[in-house]
Amino acid sequence: MSKYESLNGKVVVIAGGAKNLGALLSKSYAKEGAKIVVHHHNDNSKQQAEATLDEIKSLGSEGTLFSGDLTEVKNVEDLFKHAESTLGK
Repeated sequence: MSKYESLNGKVVVIAGGAKNLGALLSKSYAKEGAKIVVHHHNDNSKQQAEATLDEIKSLGSEGTLFSGDLTEVKNVEDLFKHAESTLGK
């Protein structure tokens, strides 16, 4: 079995993971045991991001939120630094 056949314990970053398809993927991967970084763009989607994170945690998985405009390179770098510092590699 390949080490990539399971998401258990892996850290998954979902850009736009707060709502719609992103939220569906966030919750689906959490069901598989992944640790999820839920990205949302700004305060307008923060409430949805928090609700998605609550669902992730109710599934027994770990998760964290990150807010930022990913059209800016610094925010993309910060997203991955946040993922590693909070949930690991």
